Amino acid sequence: MGIFNEYILAGTIMMIMATCFLGSFTTDYFAKKIILNEEEDDTLSQESQRILVPINTSNNLENLMEFSFMLQSIKKHEPLYFLKVISDVDDTDKKIIESENLLEKVVKKLKINSAFCCFI
Repeated sequence: MGIFNEYILAGTIMMIMATCFLGSFTTDYFAKKIILNEEEDDTLSQESQRILVPINTSNNLENLMEFSFMLQSIKKHEPLYFLKVISDVDDTDKKIIESENLLEKVVKKLKINSAFCCFI
């Protein structure tokens, strides 16, 4: 078609070949550096990670607690933090009582599993 001459076409092919080879080597090199840095950061940050378990209704409480116990067995020394958020509504007192009942169920379950937890 005559849009590009032979020199532009050859230069474009050479540039594509060079970037493919150099790109794969540089990606491999820097990916290894990133992984090594993340492993160092991960060992430092594992001590500061906490497990927060949001609870809303008693429908999924058992499943959330079982899942949090599995996570706690992985972390071993980290306590479980159970959180129930109460928005400012008309029946705030009723919501607080319901929340305390939910947390009471959590405490009963924790006594059975002897897990360490904190309430927020």
